[in-house]
Amino acid sequence: MRLLLAALLLCSLVASAQTLYRYVDKQGRTVLSDQPPKGVAFEKVEYDRNTNVIESQRRSQATRPVAESEAKDDRSRKRAQLRDELRAAVDAARERLAAAKLALEQGRDPKEDEWQPTVTRPDNGGKPNSKGVITGRGGKLVCSKDGHGRVVCPAVPVPSEAYRTRIESLERAVQDAEEALKEAELKYRRGAPD
Repeated sequence: MRLLLAALLLCSLVASAQTLYRYVDKQGRTVLSDQPPKGVAFEKVEYDRNTNVIESQRRSQATRPVAESEAKDDRSRKRAQLRDELRAAVDAARERLAAAKLALEQGRDPKEDEWQPTVTRPDNGGKPNSKGVITGRGGKLVCSKDGHGRVVCPAVPVPSEAYRTRIESLERAVQDAEEALKEAELKYRRGAPD
């Protein structure tokens, strides 16, 4: 019974106030302890846990979960927005690449004003072959003689320099779009939050 009464008394004292013992140890350090030291001069210090609490701190601690939650939601929104922006950049780069490839594919054939005629020389120095025909371009063209007896092969149209320049430009656009896609994908992999 006495033990129970002593325990209750001790709990009530601990709940509102606590006794601490302050003393200086052999190394010269000040020590606070809940047990009185033996063989050393000490000072008894009464400590009330409630006297060292500022009311505004209690209020801020109560609102901290809400503030932390709002900050976490804000960070989540910003991360989602960044991820969406990076994903949109990758999608735009893919669309640009697809458009550049389509333009190249559709632009392969020379336009009407991108042809130029070329002079073809006859094979065998203008002499007829075994079939008696004068040919040009390795037998692909049949040449004839004009009114003066000269061998004349028809002019063959070939794509002009303008055609080659246009195709190079379309190919460069595909390469640029491929590099832009690689860069956008790299930025997405490095910068998109999980």
